[in-house]
Amino acid sequence: TIADNEAANGGGALQLMGPDTKPEIINSILFANAKPEIYVNNGVPTVTYSIVDSSSTENWFGAGCLTANPTFDESGEINYHLKSTACGNGLNSPAIDAGHPDSVDTFLDCSAGLGTARADMGYYGGRYAELATGMESAPASGTAPRQFTLQQNYPNPFNPTTVISYFLGAQNAAPVQVQLVIYNMLGQKVRTLVNSKQQAGRYTVTFDASGLASGVYFYSLKAGSFVQHKKMILLR
Repeated sequence: TIADNEAANGGGALQLMGPDTKPEIINSILFANAKPEIYVNNGVPTVTYSIVDSSSTENWFGAGCLTANPTFDESGEINYHLKSTACGNGLNSPAIDAGHPDSVDTFLDCSAGLGTARADMGYYGGRYAELATGMESAPASGTAPRQFTLQQNYPNPFNPTTVISYFLGAQNAAPVQVQLVIYNMLGQKVRTLVNSKQQAGRYTVTFDASGLASGVYFYSLKAGSFVQHKKMILLR
């Protein structure tokens, strides 16, 4: 997130002077800076899944770009959080869940990622964003989630892969036994994705349903005494 900056010349947010510069900007917010937001001396940037408050750069825009106001929540001690009705604001920022579809917020909280697991644009969601290519745990940043949660898979419906995210709360200092299992409509187990002890944190697992028939499936998370189930749809 780059916002509210002045510049005597060049770009108010970014000024790139190297020869044949080709920056790639993704999951970012560049807003209310001196115009133009981006100045490139020699080269062309690639901008995707970002908010850039500058009509002069729209010809650089790729997939998922917006010029909308990100609607920062500046009521707290730290500015540039995104507004969210779930966190007591009157509206939702257009940057929520608007990052690259293959990137996810490692931590969901009113002070971090908002909405669903899909990454938000900007720092507070995007700083935790990671591409979900397998099972990954949260970094050792001291910001472990406070409760156990099983997130809705994304995308849903899917074909043939989808990402399942879950949070193991920090109430338990010791690792807990975790099972993440896929069932079909008949309640038959079709895949065990996780069966191990894990520390508190956020985890993402990619489920590859290649070889399975289209239809409704259920996934179940059991972590200690916590149990939660959700439905997903494989649509070929």
